[in-house]
Amino acid sequence: MIGMIGPVLGRLKRDRRGILAVEMAIATPVGIGRLLSGIEATRYVPLNQKTERASATMADLASRSLYNYALFRPRLSSLATINR
Repeated sequence: MIGMIGPVLGRLKRDRRGILAVEMAIATPVGIGRLLSGIEATRYVPLNQKTERASATMADLASRSLYNYALFRPRLSSLATINR
């Protein structure tokens, strides 16, 4: 049994017929994965920018409403005492 392994391995080493099929079997999933990750990266950048813009807008609106509330609170309390 061990004596038969040497000639079989030598014959497989010299045989070049299936090299392209093996290379394609290895390279195709890698290439498809890189292609899809590139597409996802191009979708991620605008999505990230929109998210940052939305959060900045919400923070700006929240800070303005707190600022306006602090400015107008004395006026509102004075109006409430006049109506009583």
